[in-house]
Amino acid sequence: MHRKMLASARRTGLHPLAVFADCVVYASNGPSPLALLPRTPEGEPLLGGFRLGVSPGMVTYAGARTTRWCEDMRAEHGPDFNVARDIATGGGGATGGGEAP
Repeated sequence: MHRKMLASARRTGLHPLAVFADCVVYASNGPSPLALLPRTPEGEPLLGGFRLGVSPGMVTYAGARTTRWCEDMRAEHGPDFNVARDIATGGGGATGGGEAP
């Protein structure tokens, strides 16, 4: 996963906001992960980057949260609150499927 994060950062300039086990959180303009997945100029998935799917080496979508939700959770739980841990475990009132709380 570290190689995929590095490949994505080098090719797109996007860096993760939080990481926990196998959950990586990126900022996005919307709830769909498709906008964040790096692509070649031809529209193909970037070799060495993240790809959605259920096969080995691919990633699955765990959910989306708003910036306001993240700020509220940090205010409630303190600066050490890990957004990725909450999304990965589904705790803290988080919602899945791209729904904003």
